[in-house]
Amino acid sequence: MEELQREAVAQAVLWVPTLFVALALLIFFLILSRLAHFGVLRIVQRTRAHGPLGVKIMGIVAGLGLTGFALGFALKDSIANLLAGVLILLYRPFEVGGRLDAESERVLVPDSKMLTDPIKVSKPATGGAV
Repeated sequence: MEELQREAVAQAVLWVPTLFVALALLIFFLILSRLAHFGVLRIVQRTRAHGPLGVKIMGIVAGLGLTGFALGFALKDSIANLLAGVLILLYRPFEVGGRLDAESERVLVPDSKMLTDPIKVSKPATGGAV
């Protein structure tokens, strides 16, 4: 039980500063968005620009939607590997020195494959690191 408490404190020491920075950034950008909102309202009131500006945005919105879809589809594998790498760093499912089933050759496995497909890992050899 004491070891669990030590681990909880160690994790809290690691995550509390990150959480604090994230919360501070959220508050900063909320304040910044409010300032920008009131700034735009002030400019509109001074210039009396309440009508349409003559720009049709339907084409722009459709283009942005299609661009986002195409980029998401093109970067799907890269994003999956990036997120899988983050999860591997967080969960640490492997030990230093562990080996895959390939004694004589180097094996490169994408991070997303490590999380989705079963992989057999041998126990670490004593005395050496990979």
